[in-house]
Amino acid sequence: MNKKNSVAKKLSFTLIEIIVAVAIIVLISTTVFLSFSIFTPRRLETDARKVVADIRLTRQMAMTTPRQTSGPASGQPYIYAVSFDKTNTDKEYSIYRTQTGVRGELTALNLIKKGVIQASLNLVNTNLWIYSPKGNFYFYNQDNITLSNQGKSKQIKVSPATGYVKVE
Repeated sequence: MNKKNSVAKKLSFTLIEIIVAVAIIVLISTTVFLSFSIFTPRRLETDARKVVADIRLTRQMAMTTPRQTSGPASGQPYIYAVSFDKTNTDKEYSIYRTQTGVRGELTALNLIKKGVIQASLNLVNTNLWIYSPKGNFYFYNQDNITLSNQGKSKQIKVSPATGYVKVE
């Protein structure tokens, strides 16, 4: 009988071992949960800063690009556009250089750069036009871009008069 009891004691866990194992599992699951909740705002902030940087880059290109030398708008400055694709599940935006600022010119031929973000876009209008040489903005009926992800949101404010762009 003593052999059975000693074998059963060796195969069983003590209460302290079970408590330590549960504490370790709780600690690991809490760390994982907190790390995911911390990354969401950071990802949203990163996306917002990326969009702001590309808008500023586009404005800089609009202000420094020389005038057109040929085509229908010869002698006129180029017009740049940041186009946000609300229908695409990849959440893309593109930067274009156009001659006349017509939506039909937003083609692969005039594409300068594509950007992809993780956050959702909340926009009324999908194009932000940037005119050179002053770098003025034209954003029809809207002056901000809202990015959202898992219930959190960031607004990118665009000032048409001054060209100032900031994240709020």
